[in-house]
Parts: sequence; C-alpha cells; structure tokens
Amino acid sequence: MANKKYIGIIYNLNSSGLNDESIINDITLVLQNKYDCVVIPMKSRYPGHINELAKNACTMCDMLISIGGDGTFDQVIKGTYNIPNDLIFIHLPTGTANDMGNTFMLGNNPVRNLKKILEGKITTYDILTINDVPYAYVAAFGFLTSVASDTPSKWKKKIGKHAYILYGSKEALKKPETNHIIYEVNGEKYDNEIIIGAVSNSVGFAGFELYDDIKANDGLFEVLLVPNILKIEIAKVLADITVSKKLLKDSKKVLFYRTDKLKMKFAKPPTNNWNLDGESSLIDDEDITIKVGKQIKVMVTNEAYETHFI
Repeated sequence: MANKKYIGIIYNLNSSGLNDESIINDITLVLQNKYDCVVIPMKSRYPGHINELAKNACTMCDMLISIGGDGTFDQVIKGTYNIPNDLIFIHLPTGTANDMGNTFMLGNNPVRNLKKILEGKITTYDILTINDVPYAYVAAFGFLTSVASDTPSKWKKKIGKHAYILYGSKEALKKPETNHIIYEVNGEKYDNEIIIGAVSNSVGFAGFELYDDIKANDGLFEVLLVPNILKIEIAKVLADITVSKKLLKDSKKVLFYRTDKLKMKFAKPPTNNWNLDGESSLIDDEDITIKVGKQIKVMVTNEAYETHFI
C-alpha cells in the first residue's frame, strides 16, 4: 500500500441522525486534505451487511471509519474481530443514544468530529467478549434493558432519545423478572437475586452517562448489578441517574465492581436474554464469562485521549 492510505467509510443510512449521503463527500474532502489517500465509501444496504463490509475492509484498508449509531460500531467490531488486521478505527456517531460517542467525547456533527479526531491521537480500546462473542461497549440483561432494541425505529427517527423514554415508561409498568445468579468477581463469590445487569467499557449506556472515571484501555471494565428491590426504588435509582447523569457507586441500591473478568451462573437464562450494544442477542447459556478479549487501534480527539484513555 506504499505511503498512500486506503480509508474505508462504512455508513448506515438507517441511523437516526444520518439522512443525507452528501455528508460522505464532505468527509472524503476532509480526509483528502489530511492524507494522500484513496477513500472507499461502503453503504450498508441490508441487515448484516455492515459485518460483511467490515470483513472485506480488513484486507484492503489502513483505516476504517464507521458512521452511524452504536449498533453500527458493534457490527464493525464483530466483522473485524477474528480477522488479523492492523486497522485504525474511527467512529463518527449519528445514532440515537450515541453511547460510544459519549465515551469518545464527540458531538453530533460528523465533519466537525472528524476534523478534531484527525488532530488527535492513535491509542487502543479494549474489546470485551461474552462467552467469546465480541461486543463494543455493553452487555446487559434484565428489567428495561431491551428498551433500546425494542423501541420502534420510526420513533427513534422522529423524536430521537425521547423515544426510549416514551417506550421505556410503558415497559416500566411490567413486573421485573428476578434472576438468581451466583457470580465471581475479583476473587470473591456472591449469590444474589438480580433484576438488572450491565457489563460495560464506556461512560454509560442507553443514553445515560454513569461513570466519569473510566479508562477504555486499562484492561478493566465496569459491572453494574441491581438487586431485587421494589419498583419504586428502581424508579428512584433511574431518577437519580437522570438528574445527576452519574451513578453514585456508594448507592445502597446498586452493586458496582471494576474487574478484568466476571463469571456468572444463572439458575436459568434471562427470559429476554441479552442485549449487546443496543441489539437483542441470543446467548442461551446459564454459564457466562465476560472478559477483555483484545485491544484494537482507535483514533480519538485529544480531549477524549486525556480523559478516558491511559
């Protein structure tokens, strides 16, 4: 490939914030002003296509830019994870929750974001696996965790993040399922009844910013478990998060751990199963192991590098 860079752009027009393909031309100009490069636009045309495009990019690109929501980045990771590559990844968020955008400290303007990123740093990012299945930033189960995937797309297109609140308020009326789990973390074993679980490598998920001290490449991840508490107490926890935008780790209502490995044994798999990066995922196992799989190269803004990376 000599000194010329080959840069792939995978974009998803179904993402709630990306409606105009002309943005690809603007992004191409930014890249060509920065590098001697060949830009290869790759449009997602059907479910699963992003995964295929990402696999192909491993053999022909030096850099891979994804434009879309959190699910777009998830599919790029899944498509490239098991193929040896030396790609540098850039994600430009245009989705609804944009949890990855929050971790990378980006706004909603892809061109402005790209200019800031190209003046930033190349670093690494930890990719987690659940029973050896890679995911980008969060694996969740239990009460309300399927809201992101179940909220109608047309609602998200029309009213954005408020669609989650609207749909979630209806789901919140249902009785939470209790999951009996024996789990091991940081050398200790616990036995609990859990109604919400989330294992993440991000500042938050579902649009909530929960943690202000994460390091996305330190080999550790965050575990949030909510035990079997009353629904009114759940509402209080959610209200506190909504107001403060941060999770108080000393809250008596939640269990929090930071670790490099989590092993869980469910009495039975969760009824709604797992939600990976905002998408429903069938992991029909009672024994679950979550760990850091490998690191990928990412380019991020200087602000994100100084705040969320080591």
